[in-house]
Amino acid sequence: MTSQALFMKANIFAVMEHRKSQLKKAVNEMQQATLDGDSEDALAERLAQDYGLDVPVLDESGKYAMHEEVDVAVQYNRDGTPVFNISGGPVIRHGLKITIVVPFKGDAALFNVQPTSFDSNPPMAELHSGDIRLVYTVVDPPFDADGASARALSQINRYLGNLRPSAEQLETELKRIAVPLIRRKKLEFAGHAQILSSLKIPIRNPVPGPQYSPAAHRGGGASETREPVKWDVFISHASEDKEAIARPLADALQEKGLRVWYDDF
Repeated sequence: MTSQALFMKANIFAVMEHRKSQLKKAVNEMQQATLDGDSEDALAERLAQDYGLDVPVLDESGKYAMHEEVDVAVQYNRDGTPVFNISGGPVIRHGLKITIVVPFKGDAALFNVQPTSFDSNPPMAELHSGDIRLVYTVVDPPFDADGASARALSQINRYLGNLRPSAEQLETELKRIAVPLIRRKKLEFAGHAQILSSLKIPIRNPVPGPQYSPAAHRGGGASETREPVKWDVFISHASEDKEAIARPLADALQEKGLRVWYDDF
């Protein structure tokens, strides 16, 4: 892996809008059991955590160095004068590759997000799962690896610090968006329940019927069809009997080794 310019691939505003869209989609697809499990505020808080921005925090106390000997193509001396080769190409010298590994906690993807405040010279590093790596290839000593890495980490921390106000703003906006969406979803389920409760006939859960198979319709061979699943018991129940009767019965039958067709399974 080679070093890359950090904080350059995505715009923070686009990322924030995408997270809002993800939250709206999640609420729209929620089941009633999830909505009934928490209060509106508690559920909105959890959603804001799930779809918020977990800005990385560098663990500089846990950083360490790795090294290896490498061949380096050199074209210029340390004083800027060119290095000439008889063939006209670069001079190959024996060098040292020093890698400073810095662990972090947080969302690694945010190292690719450009904050609201940035400059034209972004920090460079290798981005790995759980750590970033500052790589220096040295030919002519002395080289202050500690000083170079300290400057790079200071710049990275500055960029991360510039992301945090946006993360805080997004968390507030996600909560504000989530509460009315949750309330509306609950009203939808309540409306559905009211419609069903007004029916004067027993309510049963749908029973899957035979599926249309083009191969079977054409008289295709056995290789084109699948064997149907065989069940020992089918449980049909009214909605109001689900928790008190149907579910305990289904669990008990399964414990006896029977294959039970029950809607939640």
